[in-house]
Amino acid sequence: SCEDVLRLITEVRRLRRGATRSRITRAPEVCGGAPTIAGTRIGVADVVALARRYDWDMERVRAREFPDLSLADLMAAVTYYRSHEEETEDILRRDRESLERLPPAPLRR
Repeated sequence: SCEDVLRLITEVRRLRRGATRSRITRAPEVCGGAPTIAGTRIGVADVVALARRYDWDMERVRAREFPDLSLADLMAAVTYYRSHEEETEDILRRDRESLERLPPAPLRR
């Protein structure tokens, strides 16, 4: 019936949201509490930075940078970013500033 179909659609949407959330975790002892892909030390911000480099072609990001992750893991990071854009941009900004403060590498002769 139509009601059963609507109930099924609602359940599928609920499960999808839950699956996306469980792929992204935060723990104070992992990457300073920044959001990461569950079971890894790969941050959402890292995925976003590389996605930008590859013009958001997540298949290429996976193939060239994260072959051990599933496309679903990477898409979960992108989904998290889209709903937490300000937080992720702040992490990216802090990372950039940290790199800028490092002294230049010595030249080898």
